Amino acid sequence: MTESVAPSSFKKWQKYIAFDAANAPANTNQYSIEIAAPGGMTSFNDVKKSTTVQSIDFYANNVTLPSRAVTTGEINNIGQIRRFATGQTNSEINVQFLVQKDQRHREFFEHWLHMTASDSDNTVAFYNDYVIDMVIRKWEYGPKGNDRDGDANYINSAVFKLYGAYPFNLGQIQLDNEQNGLMYMDVSFYFERYRMDVVDKGMNLRDARKMNLRKDLQQAEKDESINEIIRQFRRFYSKPQFGTFNFNQGLA
Repeated sequence: MTESVAPSSFKKWQKYIAFDAANAPANTNQYSIEIAAPGGMTSFNDVKKSTTVQSIDFYANNVTLPSRAVTTGEINNIGQIRRFATGQTNSEINVQFLVQKDQRHREFFEHWLHMTASDSDNTVAFYNDYVIDMVIRKWEYGPKGNDRDGDANYINSAVFKLYGAYPFNLGQIQLDNEQNGLMYMDVSFYFERYRMDVVDKGMNLRDARKMNLRKDLQQAEKDESINEIIRQFRRFYSKPQFGTFNFNQGLA
């Protein structure tokens, strides 16, 4: 006879989250992006280029994280179909920007696309002249002392680095005489591949655990229903389990 297992409860989930800040659900509104100017962009004033790149993160209203999928083939000589892996494919990503009154970021991407594929003389640039390495960082609230540009209580929980990225589409913007609103600009990017790195998460959240581990353990041990979780996390804390990620080699 199999032993019955008690269903999950909201109370247990609350205690599981309280046990370690890393267990809490992530928020969607804490992120930053880093977009450099491509090496071949010589038509844009250097000073203007620098200030545009430095401020572009402030105007990123939303961004899609990249997807990853395994491509497959199939064989069916007789009976059930067998599918097998053939490679990987990634999606494009989209970033929506608030548009400044001086149209600085629109002008920046206009220059970038025109430099990539000119409609004046029907030429395209060399690949390495128009691609960049783009970075999307995911942030979370954390203990004081982990600063993001001098702002306390933020930790860098994940980094997505996109190699060989470049914009291929500037979306339409509709102007009208209806109620006044903000102007947004959609920019779509292609990229070769991406790597996700959570090494910063491991280093920063470990500091948070040190601050609260003793108190959390003492409180958790009073409740018999989560003793198994406690044992598992003691093993976790005794030997760090965070994977390190080398952008050039993959998961280590």
